[in-house]
Amino acid sequence: MTDTSVQWYQSVSHVTASILKPKGREKEKINVQFGARRCEMFINGSSHWRCVLADDVIPEKCKYDNGPKRVEIKMKKHADYNWPTYESLEEFDDCAMIIDECNTTSNSDPDQNVEMKMETDETSDVCDKEEVMEGLDVGDQNVRPTVQQSNTVVQPDDMQSIESKFEETLSISDQPSGVSSNTGFNPTDDERDILAKLNEPGRVVTKGRTGLVNLGNTCFMNSIMQCISHTTELRNYFITNRYRTDMNKANPLGCQGKLSLGFASLVKALWDGEKEYLRPVHFRHLVMTKFSEFSNLNQHDAQEFLSFFMDKLHEDLNRIKKKPTTDPVDSKGQPDMKVASESWRRYKLRNDSQIEDLFLGQFKSTLVCSTCEETSVVFDPFLSISVPLPKKMLAREVLFLPQNPDRIPIRYLLHLPEDAKMELLKASVARRTELSMTKLRVFEVHKGKFQTLMSANRIHVARILPTDTVIVCEVLSDLQIRKPVIEIPTMQRLVVPKVSERCNLASCNKKLDKQRKCSACLQVAYCGVDCQRSDWTSHKNECELYRTGRKCRNPQPVGCPFVLSLLEEECKFERISKMAETYAKRSVDVTVVDNSFTGDDNEMDEENPVNQKKPFVPFTFSLVSRFGETKKANLKPEDFKPSDLRHNFLSLDWQNNSKLLKFVMVNEKPVDCVNDASASHHRPNSDAQPITLEDCLELFTEPETLTENDSWYCPECKVHREATKQMSLWRLPKVLVIHLKRFSYQNFILRGKIDKFVKFPINSLDLRPYILGEAVESMVFSDAYKYDLYGVVNHHGYASYGHYTANIKSEDCKDNEWLLFDDEYISTVKEERIQTRDAYLLFYKRTQA
Repeated sequence: MTDTSVQWYQSVSHVTASILKPKGREKEKINVQFGARRCEMFINGSSHWRCVLADDVIPEKCKYDNGPKRVEIKMKKHADYNWPTYESLEEFDDCAMIIDECNTTSNSDPDQNVEMKMETDETSDVCDKEEVMEGLDVGDQNVRPTVQQSNTVVQPDDMQSIESKFEETLSISDQPSGVSSNTGFNPTDDERDILAKLNEPGRVVTKGRTGLVNLGNTCFMNSIMQCISHTTELRNYFITNRYRTDMNKANPLGCQGKLSLGFASLVKALWDGEKEYLRPVHFRHLVMTKFSEFSNLNQHDAQEFLSFFMDKLHEDLNRIKKKPTTDPVDSKGQPDMKVASESWRRYKLRNDSQIEDLFLGQFKSTLVCSTCEETSVVFDPFLSISVPLPKKMLAREVLFLPQNPDRIPIRYLLHLPEDAKMELLKASVARRTELSMTKLRVFEVHKGKFQTLMSANRIHVARILPTDTVIVCEVLSDLQIRKPVIEIPTMQRLVVPKVSERCNLASCNKKLDKQRKCSACLQVAYCGVDCQRSDWTSHKNECELYRTGRKCRNPQPVGCPFVLSLLEEECKFERISKMAETYAKRSVDVTVVDNSFTGDDNEMDEENPVNQKKPFVPFTFSLVSRFGETKKANLKPEDFKPSDLRHNFLSLDWQNNSKLLKFVMVNEKPVDCVNDASASHHRPNSDAQPITLEDCLELFTEPETLTENDSWYCPECKVHREATKQMSLWRLPKVLVIHLKRFSYQNFILRGKIDKFVKFPINSLDLRPYILGEAVESMVFSDAYKYDLYGVVNHHGYASYGHYTANIKSEDCKDNEWLLFDDEYISTVKEERIQTRDAYLLFYKRTQA
């Protein structure tokens, strides 16, 4: 290796080593030999350069080019992906190279695959160096394997070669022991003998305690495989070779039986007790070949892998060879029990496997159109449950104004996630009021004006401050009434703005017990005539502007705004006046003052009041902007046309001018309303208050609002509509997998992880509160709703990077002892250390009676 420089580069399918020849030996004879994972270059018959590759190559497709100064060695990768590194840390072994060469020459003849016994003499040491199993490379080189396979290269496209290899590599005696009599598995006499052999002494490690080497970001796969292989019924199903009778090679949705064969091989190797750890190289290659989503060495989500893997494994073992065509079940007008049973029956006509015998359950999904309130009930199968975690909550008060002004408004205290949008706020109010979301209008009001129109569902609730006032107004729906309706946002104003409660003279500034306004402008008030005279020098210019009309008195918003919703045919002055006055008087106190027989003590001069010939009207109407700026004042009854009022804001202007013989005194007050009793309900919203699995399940079964991207096609409206969706558990499986939704993805870049601690029961998880009554009554087993934990997949780290481990309660563990599987490293942990903030996937099995 002296005087040698090696440069590496690669493509997806090939890896190349460019080796600089030693100085003075450029013309000597060069020879290169290839193995499955080894390469060695010879100069004049002596070894010059050698390496152990990071992954497998195909020796017969490797070649080299002997150039003037460099030797270009181009090797075909066994799996098409970019290697994270080129060389392995393993020491180059001459004997293993000999095995590779023998395997390469024998690859063309599958009949040469023989079972080789390990001998104790020196000649057998060659076979001790490496064991090549189907889908597995052995990591513990100090332990003698019981079987030896001569063909190292798996040809994924050759089904017969793989099946033959799987059968001959692993002895049928490599089976687990200790099968529970209550698992529902009834082995034959021969299968009992197979399972009993694992009780024989001489095992290197305890059954089920074999690790899996991390092959480069494969911890997600390792943790899932360990949990699945410790599912007792599924493990026995594969170890006793019962899966072969169910294998469906003709299913186009499966992997032609290759995945089931590879998984069976892995399970047997994990439970034969022969090795401390295994290198699942070929199994990883099989996964990368059959699952395009996992065809690279990037970090992947364990729950996504579990979903893809279980689905493909089910199709590989589907007992239905020819799937019949089935139609969706019509649930309209049918009882839930009948619809659920018929949906299950039709699903099982097309899907029947050991995977679904163990993991398959049934949801009840209820969709309600937010426009026409059309309801659709669907019963869907599931292999796992994804439950949300309660997020940090925001408490926001909203005031609900019914469409009928005679009904009392209701104040709600809503607890919403900190990232909630306006559609969730509307959905929360809709559930409490039992109204459709389309009949709600949301406004943010400030000082009597419409500050923000919350019409866009994408507005974040967090932008609303706790001190802001949010009103939710009920309106009529033209789709339900089948008649045109009109909505008129309305505010209240004082024609004469209120003045300060303190004397306008700066040197006085006393609080006024009784206001004495300037009679010319009515914009300021004083303690008396002396203060007015003293302030006249500074006030006369502004007063002159108001008196001559060069500066207008802007009406002052007051009270709480509201929305008038009525039929277009009812859009008359009398109807609008009555509704507006009823709404307005819930937020202001109005007193009529009649000065016809008494003088006006509030004025500063002796000027006679203006005569009033018309009947007194306490208010007038004006068209305004949403900020209260006048567009058209003193509307007449003939101005109240739907075409004029539509898309405009209306103002009810209180006539509080004290210079009139009759006027009104208006005092603002808190809105007359009742507080909703549910406002005291509080969810966990901080790290100080622990979250339980029951909280997550409760949140899972609560109604949610589908976003615009997930809008539902309403069969009644014939278009996609926003809808509310509620999930319920109807049928429970024997093995229940619960996924804690810790990751959130706003887009490709912005990702987050909720690392809150979730307390979950280890024994006797009771799901009765989340199962519908009909479903519970239909269960055969009395404890069908109780589950015990046996596996946990943990994610350590952040959303962008991290590491997976698995905690498993094995059959041989003590009462308070669990196993920690960290790739190839296995250790014992106490049960109290299982519940951590890293728990991601929970594997439960039904409690045995």
